[in-house]
Amino acid sequence: MGIVPMKTILMKFSKVEPKMPVVALLVDIAVGFSHFLLILFLL
Repeated sequence: MGIVPMKTILMKFSKVEPKMPVVALLVDIAVGFSHFLLILFLL
């Protein structure tokens, strides 16, 4: 449930820092990883 607001905040952050694609990529990986952990926890 808290994943969507976190992702929105991270999206806003990547809009604030458009010159740092590496950071955006790391944010994407972090979001995907937390989704993975959430799925494992729910299973």
